[in-house]
Amino acid sequence: MRWNVGDFWNDKWIPNLRNFNLESSLSQDCPLKKVCDFIDPSTECWKSDSIALMVSDEEAKAITSIPLSLDRGSDKLIWHYASSGEYSVKSGYKVSMDMAEAINIQAPGPSEAIPQLLWKHLWKIQSSPSVKHFI
Repeated sequence: MRWNVGDFWNDKWIPNLRNFNLESSLSQDCPLKKVCDFIDPSTECWKSDSIALMVSDEEAKAITSIPLSLDRGSDKLIWHYASSGEYSVKSGYKVSMDMAEAINIQAPGPSEAIPQLLWKHLWKIQSSPSVKHFI
C-alpha cells in the first residue's frame, strides 16, 4: 500500500524512486510544499521547471513521468502493484511470489555457492565412503 498524496517532500509517493520518496531536502523558505504546488492549474501539467530547480535530475524525471489525476480528492491509500490502485488476492499473491523468487535468486544454496571445479576435486579425494557421504 502507498498513499495517494499531497505532501510533496515527506510522503512516499514516487514509484520510480527507492523507498518511494525524495532524498532532496526542502529549503526552509520554500513556499512549495504540496504536490499541487508543482502542478499548473491552467494546463493540468507538471511545472517541470520548478521541479527541476528543487530536486535532483533523477527525482525530477521520476516525478514528471507520473501521470496526473483529474480527481482533486483527498489523500487515500492505494495498492501500488495494481494499475487500478485496488488490492486483490491475485496481485498480492503475485507480489509475494516475485519477492520469494528474488530472495531465492540472491541467496544460493550451499552447493550452488561452491564452484563446479572444486566439487570435481572433492569427489576425486581418496577417502572412506562415510567421509564422501558427509561431503
